[in-house]
Amino acid sequence: MIFPSICRLLIPHRLNGLRKVYLVLVVSTMCLFTTTGCWDSNELNDVAFIIGTGLDKLENGEFIASVQLADPSTGQSSDSGKASGDTGGYRVEEAQGKDLSDALANVQDQLPRRLITGHRQAIVVGEKLARSGIRAYLDEFVRNPKNSLRTNLFIIKEMTADDFLKNRYAFETFSAIAAGDENRFLSTNETTLRDFLFDAMSDATCPTLPVIDIRTGSSTPSADQQSQSVESPSFSISTAIFSRDLKLQGYLTGEQSLLYLWGVNKLKRVTLTEPILSGGLISLKMTQLRSNIRVSTQGGDITAYVTLCGKGTVIENHTQLSPAKLTDVDVIEQKLNANISQSMRQLILRARDQYKADIFGFGEAVHRSDPGVWRNLKGNWPTEFSRVNVIVQTDVSILHGGDLKTGQLFTG
Repeated sequence: MIFPSICRLLIPHRLNGLRKVYLVLVVSTMCLFTTTGCWDSNELNDVAFIIGTGLDKLENGEFIASVQLADPSTGQSSDSGKASGDTGGYRVEEAQGKDLSDALANVQDQLPRRLITGHRQAIVVGEKLARSGIRAYLDEFVRNPKNSLRTNLFIIKEMTADDFLKNRYAFETFSAIAAGDENRFLSTNETTLRDFLFDAMSDATCPTLPVIDIRTGSSTPSADQQSQSVESPSFSISTAIFSRDLKLQGYLTGEQSLLYLWGVNKLKRVTLTEPILSGGLISLKMTQLRSNIRVSTQGGDITAYVTLCGKGTVIENHTQLSPAKLTDVDVIEQKLNANISQSMRQLILRARDQYKADIFGFGEAVHRSDPGVWRNLKGNWPTEFSRVNVIVQTDVSILHGGDLKTGQLFTG
C-alpha cells in the first residue's frame, strides 16, 4: 500500500508507458537502498552480557573491577561458575586498572566477545572501597551513555565484590540477580544508581545503600565445591549509611533497617514480634505501612515529627490476652505503639549522634516547609541537625486477631 502511493506522488500521470516503467524501476531501486539492509548488527555469539559488576580495592590500594558474565554454554563448567541443566551458567572476569574505565578495558582485552552492559542487574561495591569513598568511581556509570542508571547498587559486607560474584546463591544462578530479588521482596522500590545519586546531590540527606550480609556460619564454597553441588551460602539485606562525601560510615542492624525503610516509605510488609505483658510475646504481620515527616521551625528550634502508621494481623500469641476482646486489643495496641515509637526514636538518635547523618531527610522537610529558614540553615546543616528535637508518633492498629479467638493455646 505504501509503495504504490509513493510512485503516484513521484511519477507524473502524463508520462507514456515506457518512461513510467523506467521511473518505477528507479524509484524502486532508491527504496531498496534506503529501507533495507543491516549495517550494525550484533550477533549473539559476538557479545558477552554483563549481569553484575564488582568494584574492589586491594590491600595494596590497587583498584580492581569484576564482571559476572552470562555463559550460554550448557553442561560445561567455567573457572568461576557452573552450568546447571538447561539454564546455562556464568563466569567472572576481573582486571586491575587506574580507574573503572581502564579496568573494564583490561577485562575486555581478556575476552573474545564484546561486553554489553545493557542487561546489568547490579553493581556491588566491596567494603574496603566503600570506606575509602566511592565518589570517583561513579563518574563512568553516569557519563557513559551505555550504562543504565536503573541498575541496583549494593555494598558487600566482610567480603570482596569479586568473591560475591563468583558464588552461586539459593534459587538463582546469578548472585547479582539474587541480591536484587531479595531487596525487592522487602522494599517497595529498589535502590538504584539513580536514587543514590539523587540523595548524594541533596543539600541535606545522607545517602544509604542496601548491604549484602553473608550469614554467619554460611561458608563460601569454592569452585570445586560448587561442582559437587554443595549447599549455597545465604545472605540477608540490611542498610549502610554514607557521609556527604560518599564514604561508608557504618551499618544498621536488620531490625533497624526495617524501621528505616518504614520511616522513608519504602517498606512493603514486615513481621513484628514484640513483648507485651510480663515478657509474653505476640507476633503480627504488618501491612499498609506508611510514614509522614513534618518539621517545625518556630521559635528558632527545629522539631521533627515522625508518624508511623500500619495495620496488623495477629499470627502468633504467647500472652494471656485475647485478640477477640476489645479491651485486650487496646492493651496490645498501646504496648505495640510504645515499643515501635521507642525503637524508632533510638534509631533516629543513633543516626544523628553516632553517624552525624540525616538519613530520614529532615533537612529536605525543612526546605519544603520553610525555604527562607532553610537558606540560612543549609550551609551549616550538619551542626544544626545535631540539635534537632525528635518526636515519634505511631498509629498501629490490629485488623484481625487470627483464627484462634483466645489467648495462648496452652497454659500452665
